[in-house]
Amino acid sequence: PVMITRNVAVALGVANGTRGVVVGVHHANGTTSTRVHDTTLDCHVDVPSLSPLVLYVLVLGARHARLAILRAQYGDDVFPIHVTQRTHVSVSLSNGRIVSLGVVQFPLVPAFALTVYKLQGMTLDVLIVASWYDQGDRTQCQGAYALRPRRAAKV
Repeated sequence: PVMITRNVAVALGVANGTRGVVVGVHHANGTTSTRVHDTTLDCHVDVPSLSPLVLYVLVLGARHARLAILRAQYGDDVFPIHVTQRTHVSVSLSNGRIVSLGVVQFPLVPAFALTVYKLQGMTLDVLIVASWYDQGDRTQCQGAYALRPRRAAKV
């Protein structure tokens, strides 16, 4: 799960705070991959030679289903999110070698968990609240209480 951090297309329902799931990545033509073995997780990771150009995010309720190619491959609620920032940095290594690094940033952040403040006003199908307060300090319970009426009712 991710949260969009910019007003990408407000009229289409994709704005700052919109939640979604990344379902696809688009790289430029000619991009190759190098397979690397991660010994910590004991898995293989394909590292692309070029940064992605577009991420496809499933945003339920987005009103953009005009792109037939996206509908055919991903479904009706998938929205393209483009790169918002590219930065290049040169780093000097201890052996004297200079390495140029490129950083590509999309307007997304992980959204596996949300704060009480971010959840205010949202309607959710499921809500799990962790008990995080100190037994001696009941003032922190107010945040959990604020979430209680925000859950969608099941009829």
